[in-house]
Amino acid sequence: LDVGAGIGALFARLVLRDCLIAGNRSAFASAVSILGDLDLRGCTLVDNASEGIVLSRGALLVEHSILWRNGGPAIQLFGAGREQRIHAL
Repeated sequence: LDVGAGIGALFARLVLRDCLIAGNRSAFASAVSILGDLDLRGCTLVDNASEGIVLSRGALLVEHSILWRNGGPAIQLFGAGREQRIHAL
């Protein structure tokens, strides 16, 4: 099974702090793919083959993070019905 994300989570709240996610290369190589809530602070998502973040049906908080030189949009939202706060480069 090739889901491809550097980090993936289903029906969860994912909290990432001070991390580097880089260089994912597959058909679906987003840096972070989640069905749920994502809290990302102080992280760098760089050089992934697809999106930086793919979020479905959850809340998104991105602070003091760098999403750079990924192959797709920095952030892709699908059905994200709750709050999105983004403070990133």
